[in-house]
Amino acid sequence: MPTGVSSLPQREMKLLLSTRFSESCFNAIPAIAQWMDDIASSLTIVHVYNPKKTHRSDALAQLSGFFAEADHYGGTRRVLLSGEDPAKAMAAYLAEEAHDLLVCPATDQVGLPRPFHRSTRARLMQLTSTPLWTISASADGLRARPPQRVACVISRRSDSRRPLELAAQYAQFHGACLQLMYLVPEVDDGTIRNSLSFNEPLSERTAARELGKLVDALSLTCEIYTARGVCSRSLADMVSRARTELLFIGKNEVLRRKLWLPDVASFTDSAGCPVVCVDHDRSAPLSRLFSARVSERAVVRRAANTVSTESSMI
Repeated sequence: MPTGVSSLPQREMKLLLSTRFSESCFNAIPAIAQWMDDIASSLTIVHVYNPKKTHRSDALAQLSGFFAEADHYGGTRRVLLSGEDPAKAMAAYLAEEAHDLLVCPATDQVGLPRPFHRSTRARLMQLTSTPLWTISASADGLRARPPQRVACVISRRSDSRRPLELAAQYAQFHGACLQLMYLVPEVDDGTIRNSLSFNEPLSERTAARELGKLVDALSLTCEIYTARGVCSRSLADMVSRARTELLFIGKNEVLRRKLWLPDVASFTDSAGCPVVCVDHDRSAPLSRLFSARVSERAVVRRAANTVSTESSMI
């Protein structure tokens, strides 16, 4: 581990695992176990059941049997919530019981796509400011070791400060390589106006040069990656090329509208690795979050100052 890497945080990290007892939830267990082994943490396992469809006793039995190994860790709790809207019930619980990270794997794909399906993850991103860890239901099994390549998607169209701070903290803590990524928009008559409005680089070479300025401000091992096209396929190709093991990205970058309903699947599930979706700065006015005059140097100076101290979110 390189010199200057922070020691374990003095305040324990509070994890909240939302489970539906699906295969994807079981696939997330190795990552949770890794956190619990590496970092002083407490774990809360939450399940929301619909009383119109499931008896409380049956839901409680399922919750008690899920991830039985977690009971060996001190501070593990199991909480059963009721409600017809899982996202709303979870958000209400988080408003009363703050946590550092919400773990919410994708829903298993069963049968044909459901056009009007309401994404629980998307609604949770809208309703709560807690960073959300997720992974595709079809992703390969997670390795029980800290990631060695941690990426952060930088964007001038949204607030990239907090994702960069947290990615830098995580990379420094584990001595991992920090990968800075940028999606360069396609340049045509329909997109060039928006690109100019946000002062975005219009070529991968320019984007790489701008990312290089961020690297100069960080005392971390860094890599730079760019791709053409602001779409899930471009992101997936870039992450695959970089062999990224954990991706940080702003919630505004992953939330999309699908038949007038919020959806996140195309961006998060195409990455092929765990994704941490980080909330924007809700205390700032929207005019600042989407300003074309975002100073990346100011962002990185703050991130560089933050990673030199201990953090509650690793």
